[in-house]
Amino acid sequence: MTRVYRVVRQGAHGDIGDFKGPTGQSSKLTRGPRLDMEASTGPWYVEEWASGSQITLKAHEDYWMENTPKIDTIRFEITPETSTKLSALRSGDSDMLDQVPPKDYESLSNQPGINTDATPGLKTEVIYFNNQSGIFGGEDGQHLRRAVNFAIDRKAVVQQIFYGLATPQWGPIWPSKFVPDDLKYENQEFHQSESARQEAVQAELDAAGMSDGFSFECIATQAQWFVDMGNLIAGQLTDYGIEMNVKPMKKASVFDIVYGGPSAPYEAALQDYGIPMPVPADW
Repeated sequence: MTRVYRVVRQGAHGDIGDFKGPTGQSSKLTRGPRLDMEASTGPWYVEEWASGSQITLKAHEDYWMENTPKIDTIRFEITPETSTKLSALRSGDSDMLDQVPPKDYESLSNQPGINTDATPGLKTEVIYFNNQSGIFGGEDGQHLRRAVNFAIDRKAVVQQIFYGLATPQWGPIWPSKFVPDDLKYENQEFHQSESARQEAVQAELDAAGMSDGFSFECIATQAQWFVDMGNLIAGQLTDYGIEMNVKPMKKASVFDIVYGGPSAPYEAALQDYGIPMPVPADW
């Protein structure tokens, strides 16, 4: 089993804060590195980091691998607006765009001069429940979390939000070629049966003493597909008397709240999760 680590100089992390960041900690590197503290041992080094604007990489002239790298300069431009990113790609002002909105993928594929490719990824859409406090905490919280889980029509989300460019996740492990079939297809038959899901939702609501349903707030990254997905799921939940109020906000604000510790002021959050490479140790 192999893991890849990034090498940084002593002191680059600065002070470590508790209960922040995906690993439960926050450091200077999660807020943007200091260039004089970066080891930059790869084929490029960080020449400029303009927070919220761009990141510029320059090629190492004496890189150990012959004829590598072949590109002298790479500039990542930080453009929050999806329409602006698409316009730059269509006009030729940018050379590449990742995470193309699913609704725009077909039109980009049909545009001369633009090459597109869709491949299975390692990212999954997640509703994070706050099981430390609030309506989803406590002894009854597990039943309410299950009720929401069972009520979601995953195939409808795939078709209506991702235009078929996604795969329903039936169990705790996302479907990919790196995951055995007996894990990635867990509960598939159950989730595809509407009657089975309906019975399960009602059973969980009854167990929690909320047979007529309940309401909660779900914060979500303000990117349009998150908002659309949240609204679609909210519509599905109303069939079971569950009211989910979607509250869009900046991604950084979502992370600040979700990773704010056991007393974080949220009930649920809609975000995605992924890893940059298939490293089993990260699962």
